[in-house]
Amino acid sequence: QAMRSGEPALDAGGLEWDELALRFAAFAPGVGCAIAGTGSVEHLRRNAALVERGPLPPEVVAAVRSAFATHDAGWEGQI
Repeated sequence: QAMRSGEPALDAGGLEWDELALRFAAFAPGVGCAIAGTGSVEHLRRNAALVERGPLPPEVVAAVRSAFATHDAGWEGQI
């Protein structure tokens, strides 16, 4: 299903996009390490604080997976 230009595929549920992405990646099944590159100590500290919040709630993970399944455009990766 095509998305309209500028329309997000997912409601981030009040989370900032960087938090959603980092927590989703860091706590995905089978992930032992998530590396987020940054050019500043301030961003490194923010990333560490975000990961300390733990995994996303199950309903948010389900929403991310649903949005991906709907809008993947044939991408052959695995999430």
